Amino acid sequence: MEQLLTLPDVTIHYVSFIGDWTTEREESVEDIVWVLVLGGKIGIEVDVFEYRLQDSESIVIQPNQSFRLFADSTETTYVSFRFTASRLSGFKNRINPMFPSIAVMSTRRLLGEWSSRELLGNASTDDVMTFIRHHLSDSIVDEDIFAPVLRVIHDSYHTELRIEDLSRIVHQSKYQFIRSFRERIG
Repeated sequence: MEQLLTLPDVTIHYVSFIGDWTTEREESVEDIVWVLVLGGKIGIEVDVFEYRLQDSESIVIQPNQSFRLFADSTETTYVSFRFTASRLSGFKNRINPMFPSIAVMSTRRLLGEWSSRELLGNASTDDVMTFIRHHLSDSIVDEDIFAPVLRVIHDSYHTELRIEDLSRIVHQSKYQFIRSFRERIG
């Protein structure tokens, strides 16, 4: 089952599949794409990195990243929110890509509410963006994405560390990690 809701500045894609499937590789261009797993497990390939997500986990795909979703022989339900980066101003470069323990029940309820509206307009777009902003900004405040990296650095004084290994901890490319780590740590 697939359901697509198109609002001004936001597209919501709700998908439920059983068995093996793969989406076409797509580019986020100027958009941010937030993929939230509501049930089961999915894989996601972002640029050259591959991640496995399960119930209540999500990932944010930044502008100009290519990605592909896939699953193998399991029942999977996920929702993706695609919106212009300008709709979430101030968070673009600080978003933590992984969000465990998202409220899945409220997401399902809101999806039903949004899809049952006869007129999908700006009021609905604002509702959806409020929902997204709430979850993404809470995650930023609650968790310093570089805390695990700093722990590894601290615990590995006598070990040679590679930037590629550190960037994987926070699910960023090597160059994205260098930029964001420098901005955050100095």
